[in-house]
Amino acid sequence: MQTLLDEATVVNLWKSYKESQDIELRNKIVILYSGLVKSIARRAASVSGNYVDIDDLVSFGMIGLIKAVEKFDPEKGVTFETYATYRVRGEIIDYMRRNDWVPRGVRKRAQAIEKAAEEFKSETGREPTEEELSIKLGVKKSDIAQAMSECERINLISFEEVLQDASIKERNFISEDTPEMSLAKSELIEVLAEAIEELPERERLVITLYYYEELTLKEISSIMGVSESRVSQLHTRAVKKLKAALSKY
Repeated sequence: MQTLLDEATVVNLWKSYKESQDIELRNKIVILYSGLVKSIARRAASVSGNYVDIDDLVSFGMIGLIKAVEKFDPEKGVTFETYATYRVRGEIIDYMRRNDWVPRGVRKRAQAIEKAAEEFKSETGREPTEEELSIKLGVKKSDIAQAMSECERINLISFEEVLQDASIKERNFISEDTPEMSLAKSELIEVLAEAIEELPERERLVITLYYYEELTLKEISSIMGVSESRVSQLHTRAVKKLKAALSKY
């Protein structure tokens, strides 16, 4: 959080708002944390290419931030920044999902690429190169590179959607802290942790660097010493495995 207010002032602002539920105080808190929304919106926009308007993402992210301020319970033992991040991301992902942000043609090309890659791996026991995919599909290598980039734009959002569908956010921060819900939450987190731990080392590294360290694919490719396209492939495979693991829960 970037603010010119000192910590004591912020604490008092929160205390006053929770006691009075005054809209003006709420709005002051929202303004304090608005930078968080812009940061998350920029990240989502970079993933989706030119298919969504960042101003729309910011608008829906602000809705999530307002809800976070109104519903935040410090007694849960979670920082507001953590809680707000999940709320804001949730609103943005819901908006993108409702508006089917991936054009039909892009989705169709992505599916064709993934199908061809799976067939190649089944036949040879290894991942295809872009050149091998271009030969298999009868298209230019440059078209394959673009299509793979589009595939990754779809898959980069997938993991966030999986977590949301699995209601990790709701169970962690919103639901009543009943013994049943606490057990369900613990089980779900354990399933996810085990699934990540079981990933091959390079796939696990990509997931860790992208989702937890919040590095870009380009930064990850530099760290790992491989192409950005290769990082994209590793990410896609990892997400599929995690989705499969959580779908069994």
